[in-house]
Amino acid sequence: MRSDVGVYRTVTATFTCPVCGASYSSDVQFKTGDDYGMETYADGETAADLAPAKHSGITDAYCRACLVNLASEKNALEFRRIATAVAQGRLRLWPAWWQYDHSTASLHVTRTSADPTTPDEIRQAAEIPQTEAYNLNVWRFFGEHEVWDGELRIMPWSDVTSGPRWNEEHRSFVDAYASSRWSRGSGGFMDVDVIVGDDRRVRVDVDSARPV
Repeated sequence: MRSDVGVYRTVTATFTCPVCGASYSSDVQFKTGDDYGMETYADGETAADLAPAKHSGITDAYCRACLVNLASEKNALEFRRIATAVAQGRLRLWPAWWQYDHSTASLHVTRTSADPTTPDEIRQAAEIPQTEAYNLNVWRFFGEHEVWDGELRIMPWSDVTSGPRWNEEHRSFVDAYASSRWSRGSGGFMDVDVIVGDDRRVRVDVDSARPV
């Protein structure tokens, strides 16, 4: 599970994975406006300090195995599209690192290779197994390269904001493709209602689950 910015409470509940049908336990993060204690609850546990209310929570949309399968599918698709764009001459990549100089308000990019990355090198990077659900290998790969879309640098971000960018087209394609195959969306998360009843018990309305 991700941790949203700031503080939140957590209640653990059991869900049914819509892909494989397995039951899985997942932490639901929710905010009440007074969550500095970062309290955690079991489903149905009493929270004496909370008034009856309905809160919006967020949790994993699938079981762990299916989350990794989703990540692996997206990772492979993204690598294929990058390799194809390089082979077609749309993208150019160089291994690089960069830092921002606050004193001059300038970004310094240092290429670690004079030669651009080849499609075969990209395919080789794609062969590393994707074993994490939320930190895709392809994102780390992309973040370790200076990337140009024609005459526009898109990694690190260019100051130019007009005109189409390959990575924006790419993200829309990948998200649409994955969403068509995964019923609770391609992001791996879902919203779900957390109910604090008149008895002050914290319950997760599992039937309210919906894609983020």
